[in-house]
Amino acid sequence: MGLEEPEPGHLPQVLRHLMGSSVCDVYLLRLEFQVPDSKTCLLNQKLQLLNCCISRRIQRDRQASERTQGDSESEEEDEFFDCCDGDNEENEGKGRKVKTTTAGKPMGRLAKHGDMKLLETGEPLYIPVTQDSVPKTEDQLEEDTQVLVKLGSDALGSELRAKLLSAYLLSDMEAFKAANPGCILADFIRWCSPRDWIENEDGELDDFGQKKGHLSHRMEIPGNTWQEVWEVARPSPAKWQKRLFNDTREAEKILDYLERKTPSEFVKLLLPVFSVCVLQKLLDEMTDELPGLNDVVTKLIKKAERFSRMSTIDEESYKDLVNDISGVETSLVHLKSLKRKFTYKKNEPDPEVMEFIKSLLTTGETEVPGGPKSKIATMIRNFFSEAAKADPIVWDTESQLTSEKWNVMSPFLSPNEKEMILRVSTAQGPQRLHAILKKNECRICGAFTSNVFFPNN
Repeated sequence: MGLEEPEPGHLPQVLRHLMGSSVCDVYLLRLEFQVPDSKTCLLNQKLQLLNCCISRRIQRDRQASERTQGDSESEEEDEFFDCCDGDNEENEGKGRKVKTTTAGKPMGRLAKHGDMKLLETGEPLYIPVTQDSVPKTEDQLEEDTQVLVKLGSDALGSELRAKLLSAYLLSDMEAFKAANPGCILADFIRWCSPRDWIENEDGELDDFGQKKGHLSHRMEIPGNTWQEVWEVARPSPAKWQKRLFNDTREAEKILDYLERKTPSEFVKLLLPVFSVCVLQKLLDEMTDELPGLNDVVTKLIKKAERFSRMSTIDEESYKDLVNDISGVETSLVHLKSLKRKFTYKKNEPDPEVMEFIKSLLTTGETEVPGGPKSKIATMIRNFFSEAAKADPIVWDTESQLTSEKWNVMSPFLSPNEKEMILRVSTAQGPQRLHAILKKNECRICGAFTSNVFFPNN
């Protein structure tokens, strides 16, 4: 019987905090109250959507409380006036079931839509209060796109696609009918899709002083989606409609999505965030002393930006990015280390020393200015001496360093191996001998040539 892998300490606490915030309607801190931003990582979008769910629920509960209070006051008034006549009570009861449909009382008005008037009644055209758009994360939008693509382009697929998209249209039409009693489809088109309302070229005015016009060709096609939805739409303000965005269900889906994630999958979700944080730290540590690194970091930023926009996390791409970032980090660490070693008590190294450091970092190998007697050469020998004294093993093997001071002709620490190359160029051809000497090993490799045409020369 195997042991279960223990859960990480912080992850369950984070999930419990998110669940508690959702249940208690407490906003998540340090997150904007807006729809999910597709420019951010998927995890941030999920948290933003959870905040949207909390915000919508708080707003909905507040509106329900106000509506309940208003209904209770209305019921008290109805009881006072309806006590004398039972028929009136029955009629008003029926009226409450359909409300605006029978009474024709405008509801859910936001503001007048300029000077526009209804085509048949001449009443001002009002912009209705509609339901807010449905916020979705990047993966949800991709799922919706795949569903629409799978429906195909035939007649049946087009019909199903129109039905899927008609829910938003139906909501807007019902809100428009509630705000504008006596309106027709052409009035809704003038507000919702002005391009489909074509004014007559002669400029003739109707009875209410508006330019006459007609619907576009696509709107006049019999049986199109707009006409069908308009026929079934009933006057209903947005607050009485079925919610397009079920905040409770969406919050549960987000929490379930996060609970199913393993720690490694959470790390994948955070890879774009980690890369941005690391690159920001590199930018803070950048210096003009190595100008080539600025171009490298700029390319890394563009690469990380491209990776963050991918629909799926590519581990290999991020591995390459991490390797590139490690290279830049190593160069910066080497620069700081060399500057500290060559500075001593000064704030900055001499210009000559700084040029030597730059050359050493950019080329890997460089000549010491001034040769073995220069100030830089003395510093380098001191580095080796201090390193030998700091390492007990080297101290034991190189005991001569305790009694001898470094001088110009003093050798460095005993090498682990020696390489010697002998080259000679004669009339018979070039000759080369390469020898490698170690403590218990000796290897010699030669390359010799001879003149086969003139052997006596």
